[in-house]
Amino acid sequence: MKSYVCFLAVFAFAAVLLAPIARSAAPVTTVSGYVTPTTGDVNDQYVFVMKYTGAVPISAATVHINGEAHPMTEVDPDDHNATNGKDYEYKTSLAQGANVYFFEAVDANSNSTISSTYAISVDNWFNFAHTDIVVLLIVLVIPLLYAVYLLRRTAKAIERLGDQPGAKSGAERKAANPEEPKAAPEEKKDG
Repeated sequence: MKSYVCFLAVFAFAAVLLAPIARSAAPVTTVSGYVTPTTGDVNDQYVFVMKYTGAVPISAATVHINGEAHPMTEVDPDDHNATNGKDYEYKTSLAQGANVYFFEAVDANSNSTISSTYAISVDNWFNFAHTDIVVLLIVLVIPLLYAVYLLRRTAKAIERLGDQPGAKSGAERKAANPEEPKAAPEEKKDG
């Protein structure tokens, strides 16, 4: 039993001493990315950019958008040094609502590295899904605006008539012209 405990102690001690050496020998690989523009609507084109940093070149760069994988292309095909970061991009339009995405890089040794998961919200400003709302706006709002315009124009015309020198009100005109025909009273018929 004593030899078993000694073996475990030596093994644990060796593991602690050798762990920094093993960690420093392993290549550090990182994958990060972003999308531009960060806000927009369904008619905009979005550019997804992934930055891969690693000692081993990658064989595939992919952006996963809403569960669908899309291959990415190199931004600079002449850059063969990924240790200082190499960019890949994918251009597309996006659906209305929340779009979830992440980046994945597979190196030449078939090791896969995945970024954090991100989300972008896309509006639907100019692409009306309900044509009935558009028709309602055209049928109701435009005539309403025209009616307001006519009422304001009529009010201004009436105001100008009242501002003329010597203008008389309706009661003053009746007093000045008593001969104006009045409506004849209705006759009662017997019978």
